[in-house]
Parts: sequence; structure tokens; C-alpha cells
Amino acid sequence: MITTPGEYEDHVFIIEAPPTIALRVANLIATRAQEISQSKLSASER
Repeated sequence: MITTPGEYEDHVFIIEAPPTIALRVANLIATRAQEISQSKLSASER
């Protein structure tokens, strides 16, 4: 199970896959979530 912070609540992903694939997907999702929250932060600072 993967949890990433969403705009209003955490998004939970349940992935059934071999651990290596699940970790890779988790990494991608986490990276993307960070990029999104970073852009939201910079947008709110403008």
C-alpha cells in the first residue's frame, strides 16, 4: 500500500506486484507527488 499526500486528503494506492516493481512505482508516485506539492507551494507564493 502506498500513501501520497493529496490536495485535501492522502491518496492511497494498493498495488499487487512483485516488490521490485511495486517499489519502483512507489518511487515514481512519490517523486511526482513531491513535484506537484512543490509547484503548488511556488504557485501559492506568487
